[in-house]
Amino acid sequence: YFIEVLEYGNVSLIKQTTLLLQQPMGHRYGAYVQTKKYKKKESFFFQKDNKIQSFLMKKKIILRILEDKNDEINRYVKNNKLSFRKEEDVILIFRYYNELQKNISKK
Repeated sequence: YFIEVLEYGNVSLIKQTTLLLQQPMGHRYGAYVQTKKYKKKESFFFQKDNKIQSFLMKKKIILRILEDKNDEINRYVKNNKLSFRKEEDVILIFRYYNELQKNISKK
């Protein structure tokens, strides 16, 4: 498996990619054939308060993770026509949240 940090900050976004080997066996043209196929599985995690937890990319779940900035996040998603289900959009959402957190800590 591979681990990739997609966004780093107060709440980090992490992706784990796993390649699963599938070995279907069968007969083809009278000969026994063993074919190997790989299936890619992606899992997403967030790190908050030194804890790492898995999550599904759904609006309700992401808003629960970023609960202290729900109004700002919803406005940002709507204004930029983002989706809570697309990886590249979720990266932008987490990045925006972390920028909001940085602005608070500067004050």
